[in-house]
Amino acid sequence: MSGWLTLALLAILVATLYGPVSREVTVLGVWRQPVNTHQERAEGQAFYKIEDTMQCEDLHYHATSGKIYTACEDSILPRFSWFPPLGNVQGPVNSIGSFHVIDPVTKKSVRLTFENFAGPFITHGIEIIEDPVRSDAIYVFAVNHLSNAEYFQSEKIADDVPKARSQIEIFHHVQDSSTIRHVRSVYHPLIITPNDIYAESPSSFYVTNDHFYREGLMRSVEDLIPAAKWSSVIHIQLDSLQSTDPAAGLHGQVALTGLHNNNGMAHGQSSEEMLISGAISGVMYRAKPHPENHTISVLDEFRYDCSIDNPSYYTDPYRSESDDASGYVQAGLLRAIDLAKTHADPNAKDGVMVWYTRRKATTTGESPGEWETRLLFEDDGNTIRSASGAVLVPIEPNSADKQKKAWLFLVSSRSPSTSSTATTSLANDVNPPPSTRPADLNLPEPVSPSAPTGDKLKRYVALGRAYLSFYKTGLKNVYHNYRASIPLRRSLGLPAYLPSSIPPAPPRSTDHVQKSKSAAFRAAVHSLNLSRSDLQLVRRAAYDLRRMIPFTLLLIICGEMTPLVVLALGNAVTPLTCRVPSQIAKDRRQRLDRKRAALAAHHAAIHGSVSAPPSGSDDELILLAHSYTHPVWIESASADEVLRACAVLNLVKDHTRPSLLVSLVYRERLRRYAEYLDVDDGLIRRCGGVTAMEADEVHIAVEERGGVGATDGEEGWDAERDERRWLEKWLERKQH
Repeated sequence: MSGWLTLALLAILVATLYGPVSREVTVLGVWRQPVNTHQERAEGQAFYKIEDTMQCEDLHYHATSGKIYTACEDSILPRFSWFPPLGNVQGPVNSIGSFHVIDPVTKKSVRLTFENFAGPFITHGIEIIEDPVRSDAIYVFAVNHLSNAEYFQSEKIADDVPKARSQIEIFHHVQDSSTIRHVRSVYHPLIITPNDIYAESPSSFYVTNDHFYREGLMRSVEDLIPAAKWSSVIHIQLDSLQSTDPAAGLHGQVALTGLHNNNGMAHGQSSEEMLISGAISGVMYRAKPHPENHTISVLDEFRYDCSIDNPSYYTDPYRSESDDASGYVQAGLLRAIDLAKTHADPNAKDGVMVWYTRRKATTTGESPGEWETRLLFEDDGNTIRSASGAVLVPIEPNSADKQKKAWLFLVSSRSPSTSSTATTSLANDVNPPPSTRPADLNLPEPVSPSAPTGDKLKRYVALGRAYLSFYKTGLKNVYHNYRASIPLRRSLGLPAYLPSSIPPAPPRSTDHVQKSKSAAFRAAVHSLNLSRSDLQLVRRAAYDLRRMIPFTLLLIICGEMTPLVVLALGNAVTPLTCRVPSQIAKDRRQRLDRKRAALAAHHAAIHGSVSAPPSGSDDELILLAHSYTHPVWIESASADEVLRACAVLNLVKDHTRPSLLVSLVYRERLRRYAEYLDVDDGLIRRCGGVTAMEADEVHIAVEERGGVGATDGEEGWDAERDERRWLEKWLERKQH
């Protein structure tokens, strides 16, 4: 009996801890391995290292002047012996960091000369705000990690004397000048482990304490245990900006507690929105400061799949009601788990991930939509070592190019230089409207088997209503999508109300009529500057409309029993927008089985072995890209080969269909599908590349190209990353 009890308790413990532990493992990057990302840069993506910007922790884009402000170190090695935020407290240093103004256009840095300041200055987080009196000037707040003279110069040291005595420095800078004037220093005993600053005015600001413990075992516990929510945010109110005593003329209070490892801070999309990063937790909190009592209320949060640092908010200056690329930017570490062994090593490399969170386009054009997050940039540490901050700087749109682009600027407290890279498109030109995919299916919570019959009946009714609502939304989206596609269909020379699919099949050598149709379609795509979003909207809307009438009849007849009937009938009568998760999963399993059977038959016929290459392997990719979807191969392939290719690409249910049907149906179907993939490949490249695609769109694109099963056994970001790499390889092979 005791054995069963122990087993039950263990099962409960595992079930309770699995979610938090799995989340922590993901954020720390325990299973994540760096790859040679230098070879995977998006086509046309430039990269710059900005001179004289060494070990810069934080940066801010000042939209009024169009310049970037950052604080940097002036030598590499001192950081690795003295930088309290990383536990480097081997001994004091007297280095003097510097402020720099970066021109995003020229990628040049201008060093500012100090006035009324002699240092030391060990830089960390900074903040900039407008001077309320002078319109062409700003105040700059900066964390300064000074050593504690009482500790390092005393013969007898009390146990409670810390090694660091960090404080805040306030400076004043007139734009376009070459100097920055020191206003005053700020020290308060509540400021223990300062990381970053959020200023309300020149005399009122908040500062994060990223740890409660400065060093030792308990600091490590604070890092690794999500429940150790001991960090804090402190508010400082200054009575005067003129004091020469750092501890005089000010008041401090605790503004917020209860967050894990709160770190970077920034202003959000409004003057009342405060952003706070929980670094090791990978969580960005949106909060609201209360000016009347100087406390902070956390409103909501966004979760990222790596550790994060200093947040920023990108305001799209070219936004419209239907197209707003504004969003949050977060930089962090690919493998934060390695930080314990790399933080004091000048030669180590720490990989980088940068995330971008913006609102989705809505199904019918209303706003706001749901938030979506995608990976904007990744590096293995060879280009830039770690990342502690990132900002986007808008690039003026080209009248001949519909894409929205921006420069991505990255800084790191441990990298020899600040870096800048041209990002992929910030717009949704590569991603079709979310209304072309199934909506979220919100099912009621299950009830206990011992629940009363009445509760069970209520849940079944709620379940039926949830499915009914899902299907109604899906059918509504089919209608709206097709209506939205009609102008595009007319521009492409397609029948407006006859849901024919695109593109036309490519010509055979003797088919002059088909050659004319295919050439006209490609010319229209080019002349209209059609985006991938447009192409997919037209294609998916036509696909769904052909299924709308039979599915609507099915829904009317079967009502709340429709999900069961649909699972039996499959996708033949179900629009894509009306497919429930279980139906999609079942279809995917069937597609994978068909693919494996067809590839086994291919290898048996060609190599005499039924051992097909593993899903996702380079050998499989070569077969898909250079044979099954290549026009020359399609024309010369035997009937059996065409059937196998169709089965792999989900164009036929069984690769053993009669060969007679190949000349009548399947060779033409494969030819037309290969033409579609070729057009789609070109639009992916032109509209921002794989990095601009949403995760759902990458998944669809991979499976359309026969990559189903390429990431079996993987979940979350690991699966998404491998799918993105698979698609990048596909595009590279199809280009050669």
